[in-house]
Amino acid sequence: MKRYPRILIVGQYFDLKSGGGITMTNLFKGWDRNAIAVAAEDIQQPDYSVCGKFYRLGAEECRLSFPFNLKSRKSIPASGELNMRSGNQGSSYRISSQSKLQRLYYSFIENTGLIHYRNKLEISDSLLKWIKDFAPEVIYTQLSNYRLINFVSELHDRLGYPVAIHIMDDWPVSISNKGIFKNYWRNKIGSAFRKLVEKSAILLSISDSMSEEYKKRYRRPFTPFHNPIETTEWLKHSRLEWSIGDKVKMLYTGRIGTANNQSIFFISQAIHELNQSGQSITLDIYTPDHEGRQAEELSELKGISIKKTVAHSEMPQLLSGHDILILPLDFDRKGIEFARYSMPTKASEYMISGTPILVFASLETGLAKYAEKDKWACLVSDLNADKLKGAIKELICNEEMRKSLSNKAKVLAVENENAETVRERFRQVFANYRKPN
Repeated sequence: MKRYPRILIVGQYFDLKSGGGITMTNLFKGWDRNAIAVAAEDIQQPDYSVCGKFYRLGAEECRLSFPFNLKSRKSIPASGELNMRSGNQGSSYRISSQSKLQRLYYSFIENTGLIHYRNKLEISDSLLKWIKDFAPEVIYTQLSNYRLINFVSELHDRLGYPVAIHIMDDWPVSISNKGIFKNYWRNKIGSAFRKLVEKSAILLSISDSMSEEYKKRYRRPFTPFHNPIETTEWLKHSRLEWSIGDKVKMLYTGRIGTANNQSIFFISQAIHELNQSGQSITLDIYTPDHEGRQAEELSELKGISIKKTVAHSEMPQLLSGHDILILPLDFDRKGIEFARYSMPTKASEYMISGTPILVFASLETGLAKYAEKDKWACLVSDLNADKLKGAIKELICNEEMRKSLSNKAKVLAVENENAETVRERFRQVFANYRKPN
């Protein structure tokens, strides 16, 4: 029988909306459901199909530092276990648009680094009992901020459970890049992260390029695991012909934010200009940020259509129903630093869809290097409007090119991202780990 170690996941929960949630769901799907527990903040409608045990980190664990603790704590939800049987599905509140004063406030605490000091997570008696009752063998975490580093480190020190770190983006480099105290906070956070890496049992990355860099940087091997896909299910919907009608349908799905918002605007402007010159192109942007200010500005451009994101189960039909898919990353230093070694969660899904892909990203990023090396996408690696518009027009006019790129992408996705194979390798990493005597 296969061995499925008992895993406590800290800081991320199972969902089919966020990149980290999708990746984690696809990696742990098929695991013994009773051998997984999750402790995280802001849990909203968790997916109980993969895991049945959730603890919301709330008022008992979330502590505001002085003088932030003088503000009302009414907005912090109660701590405790979420139970599907009792109908407790977690939070479902909507985040309202920020006022100008609120934006100034958050800009101030980000630029001063106070955002890293403002609050922290503590191990409450309730959480401690809940964890001990579950009796995990390993703590798995997708770290992303200073307080989560400290929280996981404290859990390890107090309880002795080995830690598995899975890194999605190169946030240790980009986490503090604003204000006069940026070097102080970058060094402080970097030191805390390095110490946790040194005492962690299992180290995972999101890509081969990240593993290569992190081995040099932290002098320990990181095993890459990206978002796997159910290839059999996806291939049922995969595109098998590449003709384009009178109106070209392009598509981007996902967030508009860190490391891609500038490129999305650049592409949208290029499509706007192509439409003004006589082309007929629509770029559908399905995003959870459809009500945001950036989405509103994009919708004013000719041919750009902003839509609410669809359920993940609808994604295979959505991707194969368009003519060209867009994978953009920003070209500025901040964006490159954040996404240099990342691999977008949607990349494997785009590749198996059978729809040709346009990658718009710097050659400093792992995504662009992968596209250039294996020729599975049309790559534009310069922030140049003419080159971008030229690539779009070539994709539209050259059916043989679209077919070649799509077939190559599909083959790579089946070879490298097959969920059955990837999940077995992932399980073995944990099953083969033995705590030292």
